[in-house]
Amino acid sequence: MLAKAVYFKPTDFYDWFAFFNNLQGEGTCGIFLMVAEHTPFDYEMLRPLFNEAGVPVFGGIFPGVIYEDNWYTEGVVGCSIEQPIFLDVVSALPDFKGFACQAAAAAGSLLVLLDGRADGITDFLDHIFETAGSRWGIMGGGAGSLAKRHRHVLFTQEANISGGAIMVRTNSLMGVGVAHGWQPMFGPLVANCAIGKEVKELNWQKAFSGYRQFIWEAAGVHIDKENFFQVAKNYPLGMVKLDGRVIVRDAIGVTEDDALVMVGEIPANSIVVLLHGEPGRLIEAAAEAAQLACTRYQQLAPNNGRHVLLMDCISRALFLGDDFKREIVSIKQNLPSGMPLIGVLSLGEIASNGVSYLDFYNKSTVVGVLS
Repeated sequence: MLAKAVYFKPTDFYDWFAFFNNLQGEGTCGIFLMVAEHTPFDYEMLRPLFNEAGVPVFGGIFPGVIYEDNWYTEGVVGCSIEQPIFLDVVSALPDFKGFACQAAAAAGSLLVLLDGRADGITDFLDHIFETAGSRWGIMGGGAGSLAKRHRHVLFTQEANISGGAIMVRTNSLMGVGVAHGWQPMFGPLVANCAIGKEVKELNWQKAFSGYRQFIWEAAGVHIDKENFFQVAKNYPLGMVKLDGRVIVRDAIGVTEDDALVMVGEIPANSIVVLLHGEPGRLIEAAAEAAQLACTRYQQLAPNNGRHVLLMDCISRALFLGDDFKREIVSIKQNLPSGMPLIGVLSLGEIASNGVSYLDFYNKSTVVGVLS
């Protein structure tokens, strides 16, 4: 799927011009740009350059980008795509009701980039899975920033997008693996009142009051609204699915009425557990995601693949700190030797290996091995 991947730090339009010339070559069918949030990025200035490319150009702004052994909050990872691609652009997630029959009848790989702060992510992914089903290997992540709020976080030649998504379909193969490594420490609990991304009540008490009490009982750690972000990043909630999987949900804020604001939705009356993390276990889980992706790819094709795309949650990097470099290294060590690694630090991760259901994850590592 990918012909070339390059990391660069632009300073002006001429840097971008040279970068685009370097990416394009005979047979280029598309250009994918992963932009770190602190990169000078002027869409209107660059739009004529995108249009001159003569092939689809798409991408997003993310908290960070990953190139080989390192991650960056400034710079761009650009990829040239060597196979025909089909772009579906959704300006608002609720507008999407599923793929048309002719698209859903195909099979291959699907890359999903969406606004990580948008509402309606769960319904949007349900519509994808219901119409694409298990014929696709699907991965993706949430665009957006931590340090500053970009109004538009996704882009193509035609549009600068907020609250929507870009879906990239190709008939190439992709093996997907996902893991997180967070462990239950308290519960089960009931999110008995939840609306969208807000959990109003946990175990029939105001959500923040309950969350504070459960953290104190389980870990002896005090949390209040002043230190919320520093403490909460260590204690996410986990939704317990019917098949036993635990989908992590990151708590990122508290409303005036003491509701917890999550990254991603929690349906009302979901069974949840309080989670905690240990750096070594999270790093092991990232390695497991790489192993799962390689195994899945080898089930689909008689080779090891050519490139690896990584969607790793920004909150893992914040939690691990200096140890996050070890996570990237552990992923590379569990890939075939010499296979290039590129990716982003995302606001939520998307994955289905063609066997499991399509879900929106938090604090997780998604690895895609590409043909």
